[in-house]
Amino acid sequence: MDKKKCITIGLLTASTAVGVLVLVAFKNGNIGSSGSGISSRLGMVAIFALAFVMALIFAIYRLYARRVNCVAGKLSGRATQAAALGFSYESQGTTEFRRRFNYLPGIPDSGKIKHVMHGVVANREAVVFEHMYMVYNGSTMMPMSHTVYSTISPDWPHTTISSRGLLSRMIHRLGFNAGLEMENEDFNRRFKVKTNDEDFALMLLTPSMQQFLVEKPNVTWQLTRGRVCLIYGGGLRFDRLERSLQRLETFWSNVAQELDDWQS
Repeated sequence: MDKKKCITIGLLTASTAVGVLVLVAFKNGNIGSSGSGISSRLGMVAIFALAFVMALIFAIYRLYARRVNCVAGKLSGRATQAAALGFSYESQGTTEFRRRFNYLPGIPDSGKIKHVMHGVVANREAVVFEHMYMVYNGSTMMPMSHTVYSTISPDWPHTTISSRGLLSRMIHRLGFNAGLEMENEDFNRRFKVKTNDEDFALMLLTPSMQQFLVEKPNVTWQLTRGRVCLIYGGGLRFDRLERSLQRLETFWSNVAQELDDWQS
């Protein structure tokens, strides 16, 4: 039996029990007796209390039913949107699913996986999900979210292409460059590249690939453990789902053919 039916039966049982108790009290003359003004007043109070409880129960049930229907409608709409793009949709992911990706930045082995979608991008198995977890900011706990778009890949060397923050950009301007430097200065200014194999990174980051990455600088690309991951800060934006999947496909269209046979 689902939660909605259980709550409905519970509320009806509770209200029925209250009504029976009041009727029994009237029958036994405990309340509402014509010989006692106090008993009559108690009887009226009991009736009004019963009416109030019934109204409150009905209002709570209506709010709950409306919320359930609203959530169900959203989930159905998201599943339909995912299906239109060739993806399956699940509202939540398992603990085992989360552990498969806890090596990614910002994806610790805790929190909650939401909006899991499986499909195909650039003829490769792909998965999309949102990870939400709590962090302590020194005074209170705050929710944080990341969204990951990922496809399988060859066993490439571990490589991270991350957008530079304010401090990193200032350090770069001063000439203290951390990471691999490319010929495209605009790319170097916007991204920091860390890799276990510079030869691989140079083959990956062709001029066309650098130009493509510069078009969306506030994201992180991570290549590791046989996957390419596009990581956004924040929750999953369903209005940008198709655009992000296209971005992942464009990444693969810029990958040199010989890298498909690369082994780390």
